[in-house]
Parts: sequence; structure tokens; C-alpha cells
Amino acid sequence: MKKLDKLDTLKLTSPPHRLCIDVELTNRCNALCTFCPRDKTPKQGFISDADFHQTLEYAAKENIFVSLTGQGEPLIHPKFTEYVRAVKKHGLKCQVTTNAALLTEVMANQVLDAGLDKINFSVSNLWSEYDAIYNLPFEKTLKNIKYVIGINRGRCELQISIVKTDKNTNKYREMKQFWVNQGIDKANIELLLQTTRAGACETEDLFINTDRFRSEARKIAVEHGLGSCLIPFASPAIGWDGNHYLCCHDYEKKDPLGLVSKIDLIEVNEQKAARVTDNDNSICRKCNIDPVSQIQECLLRLDAGISGAEELDTVVRRLKRQLKRYRNHA
Repeated sequence: MKKLDKLDTLKLTSPPHRLCIDVELTNRCNALCTFCPRDKTPKQGFISDADFHQTLEYAAKENIFVSLTGQGEPLIHPKFTEYVRAVKKHGLKCQVTTNAALLTEVMANQVLDAGLDKINFSVSNLWSEYDAIYNLPFEKTLKNIKYVIGINRGRCELQISIVKTDKNTNKYREMKQFWVNQGIDKANIELLLQTTRAGACETEDLFINTDRFRSEARKIAVEHGLGSCLIPFASPAIGWDGNHYLCCHDYEKKDPLGLVSKIDLIEVNEQKAARVTDNDNSICRKCNIDPVSQIQECLLRLDAGISGAEELDTVVRRLKRQLKRYRNHA
């Protein structure tokens, strides 16, 4: 494995192009989603003005997209609209992911007037099933989203993200048509894989509790030019506590890499490169977005007789397409 580790590390000598920076305004949330283990959320709080504006300086230096997302509900932050305006003053594009429950008529007008470029609504079911998943009333969420659609007039890109769960597996087409009928472009409605959040969230993935086939999966990844996961580099994550993190999927904040006040995006790359090529790195090791983990899962399923060899081919092709799209975008 030492030879493979060296080969993998060489792929990261020139850090991948950054697409955006993920800024966590807060890890507090007004929802209790079944696919989000809030009970494992560590100490909670709001990002400070100093850390936020320092992060913007880094983003402006590289002219990258700012995503106000993280692990909580961004609209809870009392300075959300002010921060959107600050991003725009730097000449940067700005997006937010929200459950929309707090996006009242007043807030909607404020954020659109502030110049928000994209709103990603996280809505993973409809009506009573939505209420059960989010512990929020769907009628209020729907009312807020419809209001935004009505006043938007092309100012802001609107997107619906649906996290795949055992409650909505067979309802994607129904949900997609529902949002098309509300006025969302069908191209902006996407189905997302439920992530393990670096092991914090319980899923049915087999790879979480075993190292079997990990070495074989790593070899397959390298042989197909997939190397290590690009997310830590393409979308650097800044926590509400002002720390750089390896990835936005570090839900439990296990691996801080240094404060934004003391280390910049370029300096932190060396730490990230060391971690993503380390087999003992618990963040990537327990993440179902990681390419090696995805391939390992296929090998385990094949060994258990759950799937055939074609599943591995499908996953490898999908990972290659994702890598190609990233390179084209970069």
C-alpha cells in the first residue's frame, strides 16, 4: 500500500481548482430531520464577524463562489442578510441552502434585494410525510417557497434538493412534478444521496464497520485515475467556530485544521492532502461520498451476493463522469 499511497499523493501535488467556499454561519437548526443526527452535533454557535470577513477576504483573493451552508440552518444567523450584502460587495456570487421555514415574506424580499444569486431549498418530501421528516409544517414551507417564486422575476436561481431516504425512494418523480407545477425549472430539481456525514448518520452502508476490500478499492480508484476525493479542495469548509475543516461532511467537527485568522486556504491544502491519502483518516474512511468508500461498498455488496459486477462498473463510470464535469467546470 505504500506505493499506492505515494502515487495517490502525487496526484495532489497541484491542488485541485476551487469551485466555492462553504461557510457555516451556524450549526444550529430549526428542523429535526430524520437524516440529520442533531443529537451528535457538537457545541453550537454562530460565526463571528471577524471570522466571516476574514473568510471573505480569502474567497475574494481567489474569486470563488460563497456558499452559506454548513451543517445548520443559515437563516437563523441574525446577520444573514448583512452577510449576503458583504459577499456581494466583494463582487462574489453567493448561494444558500435552506429549509425555507424561516424565509418569510420580509426575509425573502431582503435577501433577494441583497443580491443573493442562488437559493437551494432542501425539501425531501411533501405534506404530512414532510412534517414527519423535518418536524416542520409543510404548508408554511410551501407558502414561503411559492412567495419567493412569485417575487423572484429571474433575479435568483432557485433549486430544490431532495435527499433520498427510505420514506421517499419511490416518490421522486411525483415530487419533481410537484415542484415543476409550482414554477421550479425541472433542471434545478435534484435527488441527493443520503450521506453518512463521516459516520455520524446511521445508514445501511456496509463499508462503515469493516476494512475488508479497502485496499482493493483504493487500488481500483487509482488505476482508473480517480485518486482521492476532491471535495476538501474544490469546496473548502469553514466552521462556525472559525476553523478550517477537512470537509463539510465532518459533521461532528472531529478534525479542525486551524483557524482562518491564522492559516489561509493555500496553507491548509498540505494538511488536507495528507489526510485524504491516509487510510486511517476517519472522516473520509466513513464517508459514502469518498470514491474509495463507494468502490469498497460495491466490492462488499458483490461479495455478499447483493449485487453483480455491473454495479462496480456503473459506480466507476459515474465517478469518472463527476471528475470530468469538475475538470470542465474548473
